[in-house]
Amino acid sequence: MELFEDVDILSQLKKSFWTALDSSSWKDKKDALDFLSNLINDKKLAKGDYTELVVKLKNLLTDLNIFISETSLQIIDKLSISLKSDFKKYSFMLLPTLLDCFKEKRIEVIREVEKILTNFIKYCFAITDEHFLSELVKIFHQKNGKLKADILKFLSNILSTQTKEVANSFSLSYSSILVKLLDDSDKDVRTNSGHILGYLVSVLGEVHMAKYLHNIDPKKMKLVSLIEVNSNTKEKIDSTKQIENKSIQTLVDESKNITEAPIQLSTTATTT
Repeated sequence: MELFEDVDILSQLKKSFWTALDSSSWKDKKDALDFLSNLINDKKLAKGDYTELVVKLKNLLTDLNIFISETSLQIIDKLSISLKSDFKKYSFMLLPTLLDCFKEKRIEVIREVEKILTNFIKYCFAITDEHFLSELVKIFHQKNGKLKADILKFLSNILSTQTKEVANSFSLSYSSILVKLLDDSDKDVRTNSGHILGYLVSVLGEVHMAKYLHNIDPKKMKLVSLIEVNSNTKEKIDSTKQIENKSIQTLVDESKNITEAPIQLSTTATTT
């Protein structure tokens, strides 16, 4: 039995509200966003067509006024939590703009974006979703090192909460991309890529990951370090204990010895 009835907020958004969101006055937009934020607080929102509202909020994410952009983020967070999987189509609409927010220097903005993307991955799509991956590939082709490094850090944090099965799917989709990022001009990008690859080796084992790592220059291999699997990880990995005393390079060399021919990078991993 539902404790709360679904609330239809869309019918409560009058013409004056929409006019205020389009206003050139930051005060008008602030008042409209405050009204909306209070309206949806602690509410179980009814299903409906939120497209117009989401588009307006998306546009406000790039507003020059800090209060307007941050409040818009907070409202998107509330909407995604309340609507859960019903927010899926809107999550894809917002992805490019949200990912671009990682350029921000304000830590509050980064944390809010991370919260929203975490909700998306929990309720709307998997971390290995093709659409999500395609947007990330676009980001990784950009020159902005901070943008790429912060997104990699976010992916690392999310991956550490997933099961071994998800880590396996992640390795198929992302490993070749991560290997390429080991050659990035930005140090943090190289480091964060190596961190994720090291985590995957720890979780999935050396044989599984060697097909992605066997062509890496030994100097770059130093970026890939075995990561201790957190005890809170949903899937406990026994293989970590078996390989903790070996270097990644040793593991890759051993995998070469058991293969009759060099293993090519998986085509699945390079598909975007």
